[in-house]
Amino acid sequence: MQTKVLLVEDERIIALSLRKALSDAGFAVQVTHDGTAGWHAFQETLPDVVVADIRMPGLDCFDLLQRVKETDPRIAFILYTGFGDLASAKRAIELGADGYLEKMIDPDLRLADAVRRAAEKQRLVRDRALIDLIAQDLSRRLRLDDMLERFLQHIRSAFSQVDAAFISLYRPEQSTSFIVAADGMPYFQALVGPQTQPSRSVGAQALRQEKPVRLAVGQTDWNNPQYGLSDFPEQLLHLVRSHPSFGVLGVPITAVDRPIGSLTVVNFESPDLLDEHLAGLLTTLCRQVGLYLDNARLFSDLQAQTGRLQAVLDGAADGILLVGQTGQRLMSNARAKLYLGEPGGTNAPSWSQLEAVLLAGLADQDETRFSFAVNHATGGTPMILEVHAARVWHDGTSIGVLASLRDVTLLHHLDRRRTELLSEARHHIETPLDAISAFSVLLTGSLHNRGERDPAEILRMINQQAQEVKSLIRQTLQYSQVKEELLVRQQTALNLSELVIELARETAILADQDCLSFDCQVEPELWVLGNHTLKQAFRSLLENARKFTPVGGHICCRASQEGHQVVIDIQDTGRGIPQSELPDVFKPYYRASTAQDLPGTGLGLSIVRDIIDAHRGRIQVESEPGQGTRFTVLLPAAPTSDRGSTPTTP
Repeated sequence: MQTKVLLVEDERIIALSLRKALSDAGFAVQVTHDGTAGWHAFQETLPDVVVADIRMPGLDCFDLLQRVKETDPRIAFILYTGFGDLASAKRAIELGADGYLEKMIDPDLRLADAVRRAAEKQRLVRDRALIDLIAQDLSRRLRLDDMLERFLQHIRSAFSQVDAAFISLYRPEQSTSFIVAADGMPYFQALVGPQTQPSRSVGAQALRQEKPVRLAVGQTDWNNPQYGLSDFPEQLLHLVRSHPSFGVLGVPITAVDRPIGSLTVVNFESPDLLDEHLAGLLTTLCRQVGLYLDNARLFSDLQAQTGRLQAVLDGAADGILLVGQTGQRLMSNARAKLYLGEPGGTNAPSWSQLEAVLLAGLADQDETRFSFAVNHATGGTPMILEVHAARVWHDGTSIGVLASLRDVTLLHHLDRRRTELLSEARHHIETPLDAISAFSVLLTGSLHNRGERDPAEILRMINQQAQEVKSLIRQTLQYSQVKEELLVRQQTALNLSELVIELARETAILADQDCLSFDCQVEPELWVLGNHTLKQAFRSLLENARKFTPVGGHICCRASQEGHQVVIDIQDTGRGIPQSELPDVFKPYYRASTAQDLPGTGLGLSIVRDIIDAHRGRIQVESEPGQGTRFTVLLPAAPTSDRGSTPTTP
């Protein structure tokens, strides 16, 4: 592009001479004849170089110089006078003048040279400022689309000769390129489409030659294969054919080790405006863009890898925690956040204690295991975590601690209950064993002193107590077995209607043998999520109803759905349970006062409750002594999508 020069000279003959000399040297010259007019012209045209005489009417030349430099210090200003002196030269330098020439022999040639040097200096300063501006802006952008769009906006705003610009990214292994950003022609990408043939594009030629490629395309060039226009859509051909000719400049974009794509700029008015200076400056900018694009790609790959890693960690059954050398949490998965929350949150005391235990436990070793209790701010039972921690090393230096956290609260609770159970079992087993021992002593004495007691009666008591011990051991082992099964057994969609109907058929036969009436009403299609242990629970409830209901009594079983719950009622007209004892009936080995004369271990209802709890349900009991007992079980209904076949009817 031509350098624009504003000449402020009050002597018209000299102004004409200088204008001709500068125009012949290739500059675009505008002339004014006083300082005030010069200032107005400067504001309207923003020239590249201002040449002003020192002595002129209107605005003083030094005032004009000061105003120009305040507007844009990069604009070159040359003072040109026939009355030079040291004081004015010094003042000009202080105000930032780029040249100070005295009128002498061949003044026109000297002025043209000075303007050329000043224009070149001004162009270098502006180019450097533009490069720094774009680099600073792009360095803050990590998204590819955002970076490329901003780059094209800078190109369009900085270079008026660029009518349209677009960036194509190339894939060497494919035969197409992808236009990823376009500016100055909103419909360009829609017209060309997202893919073009890189072998026929100016940008691809520039990339292959590793230098800018400039083409001036005229009306006679449409069918020339080197221009790659034959594949353009008709809408775009119609647009560019409306101009006698247009210029295209392709500039390669390369990263450190490979080509990436190209920048293509178009001028529809004059191909000559896409000159070597523009090509050189865009080449420098495209080198920087290549580096930033590579950084964006690396950042995108890192984000993707981090996202995949986080997804894997969040899918882990255990909590995963990475702690820095000073105790700060570097990374954690969803499970760890569920257990510990965030540092500074409601679980801050627990987090601080875990941090201290981790760092202390690994002070003199690389790996440690321990249990840790998390006390929640809302109170309640603490969560017991099993922690396995190990140091993480990089290049021989410890960078932190990696810990896995497993919730073992249930296992801890079961272990404690097992201990309590064994303690209670010991007590209950020792009682009949003491009776057996006493009866044995009594039998020995009776055989020695005939006539005091019937030996057959004593032997019957011994057998009864032995059977109780045997039943107690069997029930205790069954209790432990059910506990283990509830921990590991998977739950699937279960047709509860079929299960209850099957148990009802068994109970009807047994009730008839015991001279009891039995009634069962079951709605069809009652589905829950569960396993075979539910059958054991309901069988136990029905057996209890038969066991504690006297001859002539009645047992009733009902199963229905109420909202999102399946409700099973088992009611009898048996002995009943005192109100004061109802809270204890589900405790292991507890036997109601109304059942002391009947055989049993007191484990049946405890097993039933654990099974119902494991199925996310509830069991309730209502009873009156002499009036009977009613057990109600509430289980969450299975989603419709999980249900299977229709149950059979009794």
